[in-house]
Amino acid sequence: MIHEIDPLLETLIAKTDQLAQLVEEKMNDTEECMAMLDEREKVIDDVTLLLRRGLTLSKDHKQQLARMQEINLRILEKIELRKSDIKKKLDSIQQKKVAKQSYNQSIPNGYGAFFDRKK
Repeated sequence: MIHEIDPLLETLIAKTDQLAQLVEEKMNDTEECMAMLDEREKVIDDVTLLLRRGLTLSKDHKQQLARMQEINLRILEKIELRKSDIKKKLDSIQQKKVAKQSYNQSIPNGYGAFFDRKK
């Protein structure tokens, strides 16, 4: 049974490394990341199934999983940073939109003069 998990762990390591490379790139494709996460999840489900059947992990397997955990933590940090950057940008856009809407309401103007109703 140990031989069954070897190719799965190798695939999992490869998928994790590919995902880390995608996340490292500044301008990456979100769809590609999602596809990679889905593939990785399937492999993780297969490994989980083997572990539920009573497979015990060797020391090498545990070391491989620990390495993947370190990579996962780095990936999560980068994703959280990117998420907060996107949130800041969205908040800024929303504030600009609200400000623009408050000034673009139908304001009677006197022959080209602008009356600021906000004050």
